[in-house]
Amino acid sequence: MSRLVLIHDIDDVWHPWCDLAHEASIIAGLCEADTPAPNTWHPYEAYGCPPQDWFAALDLATRTGFLHQSEPQVADLDAFDDLTDAGAEHHFVTARGFMDNSELIREITASWLDTHFDGKYETLTFSKQKGDVAKRISATHAIDDNLGNVEDLERAGVRTFLMDKPWNHERTPAGVTRVKSIREFADAILEGVTQ
Repeated sequence: MSRLVLIHDIDDVWHPWCDLAHEASIIAGLCEADTPAPNTWHPYEAYGCPPQDWFAALDLATRTGFLHQSEPQVADLDAFDDLTDAGAEHHFVTARGFMDNSELIREITASWLDTHFDGKYETLTFSKQKGDVAKRISATHAIDDNLGNVEDLERAGVRTFLMDKPWNHERTPAGVTRVKSIREFADAILEGVTQ
């Protein structure tokens, strides 16, 4: 069997960051409770508020722990374990921790990973250049929800899967497979391993 080295994004792949950010925006009074979550990387535009108001809501949600805490889906954790049993090495690579509260966000992220994946992953890397990380660790597969990251990973020679989200529907890069869950991601990899 060939070596499996996987890169996992965290936000909106394992953790529902956008949903929680929308909830934080409702709590902060930036929109009404029945307002649908925006399908954009710039939600403040959909809310019709200044960017600094949205960032203030995120700041509060981060400092209270609300924005970065969640429970992964049981089916996804089972899929992660199936990949581990097949010999996969897991690496988490996230673009978190580059705005306000960066140190706190990095601490929360490491704690969240240790709570849910303790001893089951190799590294946690905070980076916006995921292709560079992929090359350094010789990644074979990756999953992300950001089209720019997916394209960067593909250019690095990584078989990349796009977590299907409303904000990434404008295109699907050639060679990239859309999936709706970690379970689908794992099944596709495991099917290739057993063929």
